[in-house]
Amino acid sequence: MKKIFLAIATLALISSCSKQEITNAGADSSAIGFNSYVNRITRAADADLATLKEGFSVYGYYREGAAGVFVPNFFWGSQVSYSPLSSMWTYSDTKYWPSDGYIDFVAVANNTGSFYADTTNGATVLYDGAADPAEQKDLLVATANNTSKATNALNGVDLQFKHVLSRIDVKVKNTTGDPTLKLVVKSIKFKNILTYGEYKVSDKTWKTYPNDGVTSVLGLAAAQIEQLGGAANYVSANSAAGALIIVPQAQTTMEIEYEYYQESTDGQSYIRVANFTGANKKTITLSGNWNTDTKYTYELGINNDMTPITFTASVSNWTNSVTVSSDL
Repeated sequence: MKKIFLAIATLALISSCSKQEITNAGADSSAIGFNSYVNRITRAADADLATLKEGFSVYGYYREGAAGVFVPNFFWGSQVSYSPLSSMWTYSDTKYWPSDGYIDFVAVANNTGSFYADTTNGATVLYDGAADPAEQKDLLVATANNTSKATNALNGVDLQFKHVLSRIDVKVKNTTGDPTLKLVVKSIKFKNILTYGEYKVSDKTWKTYPNDGVTSVLGLAAAQIEQLGGAANYVSANSAAGALIIVPQAQTTMEIEYEYYQESTDGQSYIRVANFTGANKKTITLSGNWNTDTKYTYELGINNDMTPITFTASVSNWTNSVTVSSDL
């Protein structure tokens, strides 16, 4: 029996920014200003620069000397937004550069995640996600440390936002090599994933919490993927709702439900020849961790459990023997 194979392509999101920077040259150079951009994105539903223009929250820790645990004492949730008229990032509670010392900044975007800070863990973002990809939101976080009037007053504070969640994409391909077969993927599910966690900004790590592990259907709840056997490339299993975007965590199991059909002789219909749904669905156990700011692409080559119709032939002995005698 042939088996499903699983090839995993792990692609880190490009860390260098697609720096769409907007200069913020205010009339008063002693006022603290911001420039913001986001590292490169790959789909429309991901947060991008347009998302930032809807606004983000800034927290600032002023210190006179050496860095300590981040506790906001200068900016606390200041709402920064983009003004298309002035082409500048603005905020209402204008603050001015201290004459000496430094400010460390943390910014959170896309209206997701709850910020808090304490003297033990410093800046932390709480995130409570959803199992349904249509309800999931990307989470962007930016930091800028050691800023000062001497180095940042003229051009403002650059905030490069990064994706701090994990993104999961799935592609499928009929690898039987038989162009008469049609593959119908009924569903792809990730079992027992965690949707709640805390992101510690200082060391870019996540702490997750058990929360009745949920099953997430990867964008296939309302639609099927149909693919003829002769297709040359893998086909994305992500629907318009997009990829699975979740809290980084240990990988879990994936369930795949699918069916194969073969074209009828008249070419007008298809007849099901393999059914792997319900109790017959396939399960793949994944290993390792899903990490922050990382995109994982699973390519599923489905090539198994087809039983071809075969024939054997033999010739039996004559069943009856009749002898006819006659005198001439």
